[in-house]
Formats: sequence, C-alpha cells, structure tokens
Amino acid sequence: MRVVFRGEHKPDRTGRIAHVLEGPAAMLHIFQTDLSARAGFGACVARAAARTPATAAPASTCSLDSTDRWPAGGEHLYSWVIAPRASATA
Repeated sequence: MRVVFRGEHKPDRTGRIAHVLEGPAAMLHIFQTDLSARAGFGACVARAAARTPATAAPASTCSLDSTDRWPAGGEHLYSWVIAPRASATA
C-alpha cells in the first residue's frame, strides 16, 4: 500500500479554510478546479480520489484557501488516499 494523496484542511476563526495538499498533479488540479467552482471540499476530495492513478506518479504540493461551511469548534481535518502499490509484474 502507498499514500497517494494527503490533505490538511485547517479552518480559522474568519471562516477561511487553508488546504495543504500533496499528491499527483492531476489529482490536485481536480481538487483545485472543483474548489474554484465552489464545490464543498468533501466533494473535492471525493472527485480527486476517484482519479487516483493506477501507477505511482510524482507528487506535487499546493496550498489553497476556501470558505466553506465548517462545524462550530471544528478542528483540523486530514484526508488521505491509500492505494495498492503497482506490482512488479503489472
């Protein structure tokens, strides 16, 4: 198994959420595109996860900000996509 995508989603008191993401550029682009379209970050993570590459891809990082509904007193949220490593015979 391997970690393909990591996300840290940190709300502040003003309603802004700082997203720090690491994963394949294609997954980060999907997250960013959906976030720009004002999708909730949960939907952004779900769509990005659905595009997990079948083989290892170089990791990129990005930082994004959004305003999204967050439960009062909400804390950091971490998201991961964990997938099988490609086999040597694949």
